[in-house]
Amino acid sequence: MHSLGACKHAFCLPCLREYVAGKIQDRTFPIACPLPDCKQPIGAAECGLVLTPEEQGTLGQMETEAAVGEGARLYCPNPACSQLLLADDKRADVAMDCPYCQQELCANCGVAWHENLTCQQYQAQPGALRSKEDQALLDFAEKEGMRRCPACGVMVERIEGCSYMSCRCGSRFCYGCGKRKDPGSSHYCNCKPHHEQWLRPPPQVAAVLAQNAAAYQRQHQQQLQQRQCQQQQQAQQRQQRQQQQQAQQQQVQQQPQQQHRQRRRGARGVPAAQDGAAAAAAAAAAGGAAAPPAAPPPLFVPFEPGVVAVPPPPGFGALDAGLGALNGAMNAQLAALEDLARLMGARRPPRRRG
Repeated sequence: MHSLGACKHAFCLPCLREYVAGKIQDRTFPIACPLPDCKQPIGAAECGLVLTPEEQGTLGQMETEAAVGEGARLYCPNPACSQLLLADDKRADVAMDCPYCQQELCANCGVAWHENLTCQQYQAQPGALRSKEDQALLDFAEKEGMRRCPACGVMVERIEGCSYMSCRCGSRFCYGCGKRKDPGSSHYCNCKPHHEQWLRPPPQVAAVLAQNAAAYQRQHQQQLQQRQCQQQQQAQQRQQRQQQQQAQQQQVQQQPQQQHRQRRRGARGVPAAQDGAAAAAAAAAAGGAAAPPAAPPPLFVPFEPGVVAVPPPPGFGALDAGLGALNGAMNAQLAALEDLARLMGARRPPRRRG
């Protein structure tokens, strides 16, 4: 919150900035307190707290113009300059130079210097016979729909809004007819020249509406086509994703079947090497190319249905070989004993009967 120095009324800075900027845009000076019943002015220093550097420059110019009396105000007629000049002595038939652009002008008439003509002769002439510079400015202003301020004579162009115009000199006038009017007058809403000049005829309005409708239809069709293309691309992407998911599901389903077939081949006692050799022989018989190398033998012994195949423990091969050798030695000793027994039976004397 900020309290004004003159009246001590408090306002938030954003609201105060909006109020002061609006007054500067309306060329209202001095800027009074926002409260309706308070007419205390707001100082330039307080206004500078909420204004941009450009707005501060405009406020300083308004303060300077307010300090100069309305009768002493003179603006350079050069459209590229338009600086405020102080003309305390508006003597007729006296040429002056603008200190900013060095334009030679007549302070009494407020226009570029009319050479070889007195002020009375110049003002009595019609517009076509006036100086080329002033006439060119008037022609350009008329072509662009500008209005001359009835107080200071400066050309004013309306950009937007109503016909109530506020000049930089502080005067108010109607943009439609160019007459000076007081604020709040109903003339600004009922001025016939203003409405006849700025309202476009029906054929032109119809042509503009037709162009806008055609442009809208083209834009609408383009948006529809873009939306359809996007939908088609999204549908294709969804179809591709579904196909990929189906292929993955088929692979997952085929893996148990392949494992089951391998187990069934092992249960039938068909070695994988023989199975691969048979496939290679079949391919060779059919005239095909050589079959790929056979798969390695299974790690477990084939088993019959109902019989559990147990893999041999580590070192079983050496134990089996040792038992086989021991069995062979025992068989050899047994054969030697049988041969010895036969020999002994052959040498036994025959028994005699008594």
